[in-house]
Amino acid sequence: MASYHELTIFECGMIIGLFKDNHGATDISKFLEISRTTCQNVINNFHKKSLTDVADHSGRPPILSSHEERTLIHQARENRKDSLEEITEYFNKLNLTYI
Repeated sequence: MASYHELTIFECGMIIGLFKDNHGATDISKFLEISRTTCQNVINNFHKKSLTDVADHSGRPPILSSHEERTLIHQARENRKDSLEEITEYFNKLNLTYI
Protein backbone atom coordinates (compact mmCIF):
# COMPACT_ATOMS: atom_id res chain seq x y z
CA MET A 1 0.00 0.00 0.00
CA ALA A 2 1.31 3.43 -0.89
CA SER A 3 2.10 5.88 1.86
CA TYR A 4 0.44 9.27 1.65
CA HIS A 5 2.12 12.58 2.27
CA GLU A 6 1.22 16.19 1.71
CA LEU A 7 2.68 17.86 -1.34
CA THR A 8 5.32 20.47 -0.73
CA ILE A 9 5.10 23.91 -2.31
CA PHE A 10 7.93 22.87 -4.61
CA GLU A 11 6.03 19.78 -5.81
CA CYS A 12 2.90 21.86 -6.45
CA GLY A 13 5.03 24.34 -8.38
CA MET A 14 6.50 21.55 -10.48
CA ILE A 15 2.99 20.31 -11.34
CA ILE A 16 1.91 23.82 -12.36
CA GLY A 17 5.13 24.36 -14.31
CA LEU A 18 4.74 21.14 -16.26
CA PHE A 19 1.08 21.95 -16.88
CA LYS A 20 2.02 25.37 -18.26
CA ASP A 21 4.50 23.58 -20.50
CA ASN A 22 1.49 21.78 -22.09
CA HIS A 23 1.83 18.45 -20.27
CA GLY A 24 -1.33 16.65 -19.20
CA ALA A 25 -2.16 15.42 -15.72
CA THR A 26 -1.43 11.81 -16.72
CA ASP A 27 2.04 12.68 -18.05
CA ILE A 28 2.81 14.80 -14.99
CA SER A 29 1.70 12.05 -12.62
CA LYS A 30 3.92 9.48 -14.34
CA PHE A 31 6.90 11.83 -14.45
CA LEU A 32 6.64 12.95 -10.80
CA GLU A 33 5.30 9.60 -9.51
CA ILE A 34 2.27 11.31 -7.96
CA SER A 35 -1.32 10.14 -8.41
CA ARG A 36 -3.21 11.53 -11.39
CA THR A 37 -6.05 12.70 -9.15
CA THR A 38 -3.63 14.72 -7.03
CA CYS A 39 -2.21 16.36 -10.14
CA GLN A 40 -5.70 17.18 -11.38
CA ASN A 41 -6.64 18.68 -8.01
CA VAL A 42 -3.57 20.92 -7.99
CA ILE A 43 -4.24 22.02 -11.57
CA ASN A 44 -7.93 22.70 -10.82
CA ASN A 45 -7.04 24.75 -7.73
CA PHE A 46 -4.60 26.73 -9.85
CA HIS A 47 -7.28 27.43 -12.49
CA LYS A 48 -10.15 28.22 -10.13
CA LYS A 49 -8.42 29.93 -7.21
CA SER A 50 -4.95 30.81 -8.53
CA LEU A 51 -3.47 28.73 -5.70
CA THR A 52 -0.09 27.12 -6.19
CA ASP A 53 0.30 25.67 -2.71
CA VAL A 54 -1.62 23.43 -0.34
CA ALA A 55 -4.26 25.02 1.90
CA ASP A 56 -3.64 25.11 5.64
CA HIS A 57 -5.51 22.63 7.78
CA SER A 58 -7.08 24.73 10.50
CA GLY A 59 -8.70 21.95 12.50
CA ARG A 60 -10.43 22.57 15.76
CA PRO A 61 -8.95 25.39 17.86
CA PRO A 62 -7.62 24.41 21.28
CA ILE A 63 -9.87 25.08 24.28
CA LEU A 64 -7.03 26.38 26.44
CA SER A 65 -4.03 28.47 25.49
CA SER A 66 -0.59 27.20 26.45
CA HIS A 67 -0.52 29.64 29.40
CA GLU A 68 -3.91 28.46 30.65
CA GLU A 69 -2.89 24.83 30.27
CA ARG A 70 0.28 25.41 32.31
CA THR A 71 -1.76 27.21 34.97
CA LEU A 72 -4.25 24.35 35.21
CA ILE A 73 -1.49 21.73 35.44
CA HIS A 74 0.35 23.78 38.08
CA GLN A 75 -2.84 24.13 40.14
CA ALA A 76 -3.57 20.40 39.93
CA ARG A 77 -0.03 19.50 40.99
CA GLU A 78 0.06 22.01 43.85
CA ASN A 79 -3.21 20.75 45.32
CA ARG A 80 -3.16 17.03 44.62
CA LYS A 81 -5.82 16.27 47.21
CA ASP A 82 -8.35 18.76 45.83
CA SER A 83 -11.30 17.37 43.94
CA LEU A 84 -11.94 18.08 40.28
CA GLU A 85 -14.72 20.49 41.24
CA GLU A 86 -12.40 22.47 43.52
CA ILE A 87 -9.68 22.74 40.88
CA THR A 88 -12.26 23.75 38.26
CA GLU A 89 -13.75 26.37 40.59
CA TYR A 90 -10.30 27.84 41.32
CA PHE A 91 -9.39 27.90 37.62
CA ASN A 92 -12.66 29.61 36.68
CA LYS A 93 -12.07 32.29 39.35
CA LEU A 94 -8.89 33.29 37.53
CA ASN A 95 -11.07 34.64 34.66
CA LEU A 96 -9.07 32.86 31.99
CA THR A 97 -11.22 30.41 30.03
CA TYR A 98 -14.35 29.00 31.62
CA ILE A 99 -14.14 25.21 31.85
